[in-house]
Amino acid sequence: IMYRKNRRMLTALALAVCTAFTAACSSGAGAAAPETTKEAQPQAPAETEKEAAPGAESEAAAPEGQSHSLTMASGTNGGVFYMLAAAYSQLIPSVNPNMTINVEASAGTNENLALLSAYEADVSFANPGDALSAYEGKREFEGKAATNLRAVMSGNMNYFHVMTLEDSPIKTLEDIKGRKVSVGPTGAPYIMPEIIEAATGFVVNEDYTGEWMSHDQAAEALINGDIDAICATNAIPSSAYSSLTAAHPDVVFISLTEQEINNVITKHPQSYVPTVIKAGAYSTIKEDTPTVGLRVLMFTNDQVDEDAIYQLTKAIMENTEAAEAIYAPAADYCLETQKESIDSYPLPIHPGAEKYYREAGLIQ
Repeated sequence: IMYRKNRRMLTALALAVCTAFTAACSSGAGAAAPETTKEAQPQAPAETEKEAAPGAESEAAAPEGQSHSLTMASGTNGGVFYMLAAAYSQLIPSVNPNMTINVEASAGTNENLALLSAYEADVSFANPGDALSAYEGKREFEGKAATNLRAVMSGNMNYFHVMTLEDSPIKTLEDIKGRKVSVGPTGAPYIMPEIIEAATGFVVNEDYTGEWMSHDQAAEALINGDIDAICATNAIPSSAYSSLTAAHPDVVFISLTEQEINNVITKHPQSYVPTVIKAGAYSTIKEDTPTVGLRVLMFTNDQVDEDAIYQLTKAIMENTEAAEAIYAPAADYCLETQKESIDSYPLPIHPGAEKYYREAGLIQ
């Protein structure tokens, strides 16, 4: 596991988010969420930026209580974790001036879990199967089970994408045999090989060559001919793949067969569900594309202050529309999602989150 000793803040992206927020705010506090095919591009804010997020109170009075500064590990450029962290770093201080969210770039879900368990980050996002493996001391966590991890909330659905070029001989998932395939970022090394093996029986680096790279790198590598296909899990729309399909209309998406979907669900019933990537989600998708998905969760550790997680949970749950206006997949971080999934959280709930859910009537 690679621990980041030098935390890299995402402040270089401040101008983009300020521009997006200014445009949204100029149309009124009730600005509509962006169209799914024209995804908003949230970025981490500059420290001096004070403008409220769209849909939030523009002059929020500082609530009484403690002040909290939380480090939120994100993910790779172009990925959903990266975009969510950037969005919340702007939204949360605008609705609760006593809270500061400092965003730290990471390699993805496994590094996020490592940072949380080592108390080098306070909150982050991860896939449920990887979180459970860490908690139970499996994979990289063998002999050092991360029993200090705690769940905060369930959120967006990540969809399994399979992409190639129109003139490629790859027409089905099974056609990746013998090919070179991007299988996600280095910080999330297991998800794509797990899905592919469950669906087809293919083992990474035996039946096909796996290349671990960020979403943006994968998009570039496909166009340059360095890889034959992309397999990735991401929210819809993914900024990386929206840009890819907009610039290259010959990018096509591969459906999973009914048997492949059943294979994945049978082998991993607690992690994946059948779903579809809807027609129009990307500019080159003309019909619904059957696939599998998994629901992302936000996690923390047992040393983060109860009031800090309570205030964080409250800010997110009570400002869903404002978050959605910044980044559409943030709409799923809401009470309705918690009602559906709170009993299936893979890890114990943090006391701060539990306190809020009890007040909201989700826990008796």
